[in-house]
Amino acid sequence: MVCKSNSEVGMAEKGIYRDTSIDLVGGGMIIYMLFGHIISWANLNSSVIYIWTDRLLFFFMPWFFFKSGMFYNGKSSMQQWENRKKILSPFFFWGLLGILTFYLTNCDNCSLSEMVEVIAKNLLLRGTFEGNHALWFLFSLLIVKCVYPLLLRILQNWQIILFTGILTIAFLALKGRVFMPDYICNSIGGLFFYSFGVEMKDRQYSKKVVVLSLITFIVILICIPSRVALFHLKLIEGSPFLWIIAAVAGIIIVNNIGAKMSGSKFVLCNVLTYIGQNSMIFFVSHFIIGNMVNFFLKEMNIHIESRWGLASIYAFSFIIIIPILTRVFQRQQLKILIGK
Repeated sequence: MVCKSNSEVGMAEKGIYRDTSIDLVGGGMIIYMLFGHIISWANLNSSVIYIWTDRLLFFFMPWFFFKSGMFYNGKSSMQQWENRKKILSPFFFWGLLGILTFYLTNCDNCSLSEMVEVIAKNLLLRGTFEGNHALWFLFSLLIVKCVYPLLLRILQNWQIILFTGILTIAFLALKGRVFMPDYICNSIGGLFFYSFGVEMKDRQYSKKVVVLSLITFIVILICIPSRVALFHLKLIEGSPFLWIIAAVAGIIIVNNIGAKMSGSKFVLCNVLTYIGQNSMIFFVSHFIIGNMVNFFLKEMNIHIESRWGLASIYAFSFIIIIPILTRVFQRQQLKILIGK
């Protein structure tokens, strides 16, 4: 039995079929992203469960660039720019909401000039907004989508992979020594994974590729675990080169797991697919919800002693609020604010 959402059924009636395996994997990556931010907000980064899950799913942000590359349709840079509203509308709308909700809680005595300075620094140097840092991905994705067709005019795809891979490793080595805005660094890394997604769209499902990826991933995980924070393109542990190799291997493994799971009977299949198909609203809104939870706790003078208790409040808020937002923003006049 293949798990199908309502949207899939509608598409099937029109004779159009959508491969939900990538939606399923995307749902898993979104859940892990939410988990990671909850852990950070609750100050649980040193917990054993987070350390080991991060070592296993360290490639979750590269996966989103890889996935986008899988769906590259040959559009030119100008055509990609003409579709900018799908990225910039949610970027600015949810960015402004992030600023408003953040300063409700964190800036009782801030002057207007201080607020403007912080907002400008975040936007110009990090490509994101104070109060909704997750939006860095949208800004960098737009850069990647516009730059890739330009590179494709002068280089073959495998050459882009090699070129951006070398640049990514070099940027990791230079980070901290030479100043570079975050969006320049993470866009270079994003270009590598995007072009790899273009290259491996179909080839990743080859049995030989899967076996090689599995062996590579396990060996690197056991011998030299390697992780990079893609937002800042900062090495956390291990080797930059091994991180790139292990990240690609991990992406291929989870995509193949998704291909197998998409035909299963588990309820989890439907849940993950639903989240994956509505990933944008989960992505852009969770920081806002986190800010509002902080505001509520502050105004009600509620202090949560247990870190896991605080984490549970964030998680419960996501479970209740995001599905409601998903329905609200499906309205035609609001779809542009979630990139549709």
